[in-house]
Amino acid sequence: MLRNIFKNISVLLVTRIVAQFLAFLTTLYISRKIGVEGFGKIGYVTSILIYLDMLSNLGLENYSVREVSRFPGRINFFISHVITLRILTSSVIYFILLILGVFVFHFTDIYLLLLIYAISLLLKGLALTWTFQALSKMEFLGLGQIIMQGIYLFTIFVFVKSPSDILFVPVAFNIGFLVLVLYTWTVHYRRIPHITFRINIKRWVQMLRISLPIILAYIVLRINWNVGLLILGTLGRATSAGLFNAALKILVLLITFREILITVHYPLMSRYFNESFEKLRQIMEFFIKISVTVALPIAIGGIIFRKELILLLFQEKYIKAADPLLFLLIGYAFMMINIVFPAGQNAFNRQNIYLKTSLQIAGISIFLNIIFIPLLGATGAALSMAISEFFSLLLFRWRSFQVIKIKDIKLLTQLIPSLTLMILVGKLLGDIFILYKVGITAVIYLISLFVFRVINKNEINFIKSLFKF
Repeated sequence: MLRNIFKNISVLLVTRIVAQFLAFLTTLYISRKIGVEGFGKIGYVTSILIYLDMLSNLGLENYSVREVSRFPGRINFFISHVITLRILTSSVIYFILLILGVFVFHFTDIYLLLLIYAISLLLKGLALTWTFQALSKMEFLGLGQIIMQGIYLFTIFVFVKSPSDILFVPVAFNIGFLVLVLYTWTVHYRRIPHITFRINIKRWVQMLRISLPIILAYIVLRINWNVGLLILGTLGRATSAGLFNAALKILVLLITFREILITVHYPLMSRYFNESFEKLRQIMEFFIKISVTVALPIAIGGIIFRKELILLLFQEKYIKAADPLLFLLIGYAFMMINIVFPAGQNAFNRQNIYLKTSLQIAGISIFLNIIFIPLLGATGAALSMAISEFFSLLLFRWRSFQVIKIKDIKLLTQLIPSLTLMILVGKLLGDIFILYKVGITAVIYLISLFVFRVINKNEINFIKSLFKF
């Protein structure tokens, strides 16, 4: 079991690093070509698109991953029903957007951006990437992301040269998704050749009764991520939205590792919740240790070097993004400690508890953003996110401990000596080039993990054995 876990993490880590590197290159290129204000508009529109995507999804993919991981033989059933229902919901949403564009918003520039981006809803409905996660075929999942991001980056380079080319950004995004759809269907044609489109309202209703609480929880949880951009964009603060979006893109890059861990551990937690609580506990503690060991030094190092990081990636015109980045990185640390608890609620068949807790966190986030954004702008949005992520950790941890208790505090305290040494070295290095600082502090941190026995001899032998596939 553990060898398979490590293999999936390794495959996803390598492929996601490549995919996110391509995505981040795309982000940097777009931010420099269309300017701070245009970048703010893109961030505002894509934050709306995330909610539209979840509404078209209806939680079906997440529910299907859980069920197929338990009963792989039912994959044809879920593919056939999910595809048909997602095409229907995506079409309805797009039709509503068109009506609003004609009679209410009169196709303003921001609305045109949204309409072009929303074509991806139809494409996502056809993409079968979720099946790779359900079947633990992470190599196919990762390769698909690389292909999609590579096509997106290439198209952006060809067509986006100045702020006037902003509408080509969503066009390139859709082209990337179209290629992803073709890739997933090609893979499945070889492995599952008899995919059909099924219309069965009774089955749809049965599936939605379980999946809707899941997606409603995701929608409200995403409020903590997007409400800042939504409020800044709605208030017409495009420049502030651009600064916040720049800082947020760094967080999105860092969050890749979290997504990898969740992609791997969610089906495993779903399976072992039914089979073995001892294995479930081992999985949860294993993934928390991986998460905090990697993420906490990144968060702390990012806080220390945040100004140099902004200058290196986004240039001088984005330097004010360093302040919101500070609070986003604090929120990132809480988020990474909270790696297994939210997904655990769905794995434990407690989707209603997941929704209830998510609503509480969303309420906190909206309240904080309403208070802090008028006072602090982009920094207020980031501060609100950090505080909300702290409450998310407290609430989801409490909910998870109602089912199963793990030794998460012990895992955190083991890292204190290594993190302290890393901070001291970072301060002593002075004003040398940021990449040198990052490299030196990373090496010191890794060595200290062995010196302070955060990684013990048994774990070293275990890691060595995992490479012998």
